[in-house]
Amino acid sequence: MESSIARYNAATGLHIESLKPMQLTAIENILKGQDTLAVLPTAYGKSLIYEIIPYASTFMCIIVVPLNAIIDQQIKKLGPSCQKLADIKLSSIEVNYVIGHPEQFLEAGSTLRELSKTGRHFVIVVDEAHCILEWGPDFTPQYTDIHKIKTLLGGTKNCTILGLTATASSVGQNEIIANLRMKEVSKIVLSPIRDNIYLSVMERKAAPGDESNVERTY
Repeated sequence: MESSIARYNAATGLHIESLKPMQLTAIENILKGQDTLAVLPTAYGKSLIYEIIPYASTFMCIIVVPLNAIIDQQIKKLGPSCQKLADIKLSSIEVNYVIGHPEQFLEAGSTLRELSKTGRHFVIVVDEAHCILEWGPDFTPQYTDIHKIKTLLGGTKNCTILGLTATASSVGQNEIIANLRMKEVSKIVLSPIRDNIYLSVMERKAAPGDESNVERTY
């Protein structure tokens, strides 16, 4: 994996020295073709999991995200090897990442079928996977159809699914797995508890002559 990190650093100009244990486990699962749901705390480095994959394999990442800000951020970070779905040039052999919103992928059947002819294996990355639960039913119903992207890319034999989120209960995790039609899935879950953050509740005494209740005290 050290050589993969070195190639990633050379391509992005970053200076990643090593991977965290859960990052490494997720990458190893994906390289074995195992669907994976990673529930990791904010700032753990979830995006690095899929960013490293093309430098450790010939896999192409199909990145499904909810916000334009994430698209712009990743294109700036990953450079020419990351292209918006709407701008992708199928003749380019330099593309390792294709990024867009769920509805864009679902409406780009012909483009995805052409991609499937390249012979590459695809990692369908569902970033902010909790949006399936929060946005899918009403706001962006296409989130409940992300699993159809796999069919457009040639089916299970050509695709592995990676779900990433910092926000999913055990029930929510199972709902995400079911919605994405993940098979023999590996769940990687790390507690968000941090030793340097705590919540403390203390009683504040009322001022002299005042009532001792929250509304009057605060």
